[in-house]
Amino acid sequence: MCGQVHSKLYTYKGTVKQILYDLELYNCNETNESTDTITKLILYKSDDNKNKSKIKISETPLTKPYVLDDDSLNFDFKRYWLTNYKTLLGYR
Repeated sequence: MCGQVHSKLYTYKGTVKQILYDLELYNCNETNESTDTITKLILYKSDDNKNKSKIKISETPLTKPYVLDDDSLNFDFKRYWLTNYKTLLGYR
């Protein structure tokens, strides 16, 4: 069984929300059907600012599987985006 947890990096143009990137916590594993064990991070770039069309940018396998708690909010999305947003937006 597979499930997905997403986090999006977005901005506003006027009052319209524009999605820039989508981070997917991937949890499919042939040996473990638990949907709370994250095995890799997949980063997509929004091709149309509405996240209807996405382009895969990177896929990062985790050296140690990450286990989410029941509400799936244990992964530190804020830290991930703060660490990577400047590079993603071309500031560095």
